[in-house]
Amino acid sequence: MTLKDISMLSCKIIAITVFIKFVIYLQSAVFYFTQDEIIMTNDKLIQLFLLPLGYLIIGIILWFFAKNISSHMVNDTADLSKIINLNLKKIKPFIFSIIGIFLLASAIPALVKNLYNIISYALSNSGATITINSFHLGLLIESVLKTLIAVYLLIGPKKVLYFIQFTRTLGVTKERRKTKFS
Repeated sequence: MTLKDISMLSCKIIAITVFIKFVIYLQSAVFYFTQDEIIMTNDKLIQLFLLPLGYLIIGIILWFFAKNISSHMVNDTADLSKIINLNLKKIKPFIFSIIGIFLLASAIPALVKNLYNIISYALSNSGATITINSFHLGLLIESVLKTLIAVYLLIGPKKVLYFIQFTRTLGVTKERRKTKFS
């Protein structure tokens, strides 16, 4: 088994766990939807089914594009025919990218749902000032942080540092860049 095979298998395992989350959230949404006392509006329907739909979409993407995702996770120049001499330095980026995919798969649907909740809550207040519920704001901050950590784990610290340095030096000439940032 090669690293690419392991990464593809990992993506499919994560897809299965995301599908399980989809079933759990869908079941609770359907249960809530079938209650007689609750008046359903379009806003409540969107809130109920947005998170399960997000999990379903992420699970489908992970399942059907596992081969493409695994090719981005594992370096193609490495000798993938053998997995005998693996040390921690070779496998650590791979493990972090798997954890990043898992976090991202659970963070993106929550982020979309929390953004929708904040926007719908802000629009429902007809006052001149827009107020944001602190509970929803806390959930939004949590999902944004989880997404940022997942992206960091997925693309790796070297690429993140390169991107930060690249954005810091935008508009700076090469001569100044060498003297200022070296």
